[in-house]
Amino acid sequence: MSSIDDPVLKELLAAFRQDVHQLADDIVRGMWVQAAISMVAFFLALSSTIRLLVEIYLRYQPFPVGPRFNPNNLSVLVPEIVLDVILFVLSIYAFRSYLVLRSRYSRLWTLADKLGR
Repeated sequence: MSSIDDPVLKELLAAFRQDVHQLADDIVRGMWVQAAISMVAFFLALSSTIRLLVEIYLRYQPFPVGPRFNPNNLSVLVPEIVLDVILFVLSIYAFRSYLVLRSRYSRLWTLADKLGR
């Protein structure tokens, strides 16, 4: 076991004291990146779902517009539906990770706000 009198530990603590502001700033920026990733994944999933619904709706119109697949063959849409589900799961997981980080470093977050972040 190392004691507080260990010179390596003292050097490590001195280095942390010097770089504490930059370290806090990096953690807060990392949390913002996590939030941005979750938002981008959510909007990609949402836009893909809207496009998919519009495509399905246009397939069943009496007068088709543009090239179309066989309306009875929806198996072409299965990969797109799977991709939508994966994107929604990814966005939920990324947002959950952001919330976990936010709660874990909430004290650091409030101190960064006080410092003018």
